[in-house]
Amino acid sequence: MKYITKEELNSLNKVFLIKVLFDNFIEKIRHGEDLYDYLVNLIESYGSVLDQTADSFDKRGPSIIKPAGFQWKLHAKNGTRDERGQLAISIPIHVSEMNRVEVFFDDVQWNHAPIDLELDELISLLFIEFITALRNGLAEETKEDIITFLLHKWEERN
Repeated sequence: MKYITKEELNSLNKVFLIKVLFDNFIEKIRHGEDLYDYLVNLIESYGSVLDQTADSFDKRGPSIIKPAGFQWKLHAKNGTRDERGQLAISIPIHVSEMNRVEVFFDDVQWNHAPIDLELDELISLLFIEFITALRNGLAEETKEDIITFLLHKWEERN
């Protein structure tokens, strides 16, 4: 975005982007959208990234070889490591928003079927989906719309 806009966009970083993605998800909940199929698709498409034990066995031997992973932490300070030594990013999410997602997960359970998903995992899946869409290529018009939307949100917060 800095390259395209040719501007120095202070505070436009991963935390900002993740918060915008989360805010958009919350907005869909507030509008009463049925997001069950969307969540199932997210889990099926990108859930293996979150599963730290699936397919982690080294085929040459019985030991598990796994590099240090990454976990979003909603309460940690940026750049810190959690109790397992994993990097953590602090995402500024209000308690009421966290509670709203928990209520939404309960609603999904009553209306459809339980979804085994934590808030940290949801945020990770939203981010992974967005980055994957960008990397796989979007129409130029879609990219411009996304950049315009993000710049508008960035200007609102600054």
